[in-house]
Amino acid sequence: MIPRSSLEWALAACMAVPSLHPRTRMAGCDRLADRSPANKNKDESPMEVRNPLPVARRSLVLALLATTLVACGPVGQPADSRSGDAGVVAASPDAGASPPTGSPGAAADADEGDLAADDAAFEVDSVPVSSQDLGAFPFIVLPNGYEAIDAQTLNVTQVPFWTGDRLEQVEGKAYMATVQETQGNTFSPFEFERHVAHLIEQAGGILVTDSPIPPEVLEHIPRDVRVGLVSGWGDVYNNPVQTYLVRTEDKLVWVHACTDSAGAGLIVVEAGAAGSGSTDPITTARDPGLPESVDEQVAPL
Repeated sequence: MIPRSSLEWALAACMAVPSLHPRTRMAGCDRLADRSPANKNKDESPMEVRNPLPVARRSLVLALLATTLVACGPVGQPADSRSGDAGVVAASPDAGASPPTGSPGAAADADEGDLAADDAAFEVDSVPVSSQDLGAFPFIVLPNGYEAIDAQTLNVTQVPFWTGDRLEQVEGKAYMATVQETQGNTFSPFEFERHVAHLIEQAGGILVTDSPIPPEVLEHIPRDVRVGLVSGWGDVYNNPVQTYLVRTEDKLVWVHACTDSAGAGLIVVEAGAAGSGSTDPITTARDPGLPESVDEQVAPL
């Protein structure tokens, strides 16, 4: 039987360990307290413990046990909070992360993006020269079952054509009309767009863009220009536009088409051949061969 003085010392050492979980500390101390003579069964034979360890050895064992528990740390403490290496790994930056805003790498990426945007701008000189015979102006023949209404031809006018990145001001002879189905037929946006694309392909032209004109771009078009284009402009506010260009040795033919479920707007402009990468403007001085009045310049197709 452990002497009473040794049990009291062990209980005091157990309660003095601050890093033990409260439940662990209390359970250990309760087990030690149960071994006291006062709590032993009175009927227990004193011969049950024949060779008790010496008091000094038991005290040493208890002291080593308390030291081991202190070194292990509190129960439930996260492992990474006791390990400095784990914190270093978690804080290391991702090798593939993008450079922060304002760094030299970010500035270089921004410059490359600006150069790529500039390179993507449409240039008239990039269009191959076609040797195909385009036929008579306005070059576009409507498919069967379709007709042009409110058609007009202007000998000299200026029309803005959407290129996907800007409005290209094209000056020359223009044809404008609203296209719809004839009586007994149904307008098909798909059929009309495919027909125009096929004609341009046969003429050796290209599709410049098939995209909507941004609202902020439309806002900068003067009202009188929009009114003048109403017959062939189409519903550009709610639908994408298709812009085509045919380039020959002596002229440029621009085609604008904007289709919705009820019909389409169609504009064809024949301008002079391209100069230094842009449309050659036609002089605004009156040609002696042109009609005197503006009304006489508008003639049905």
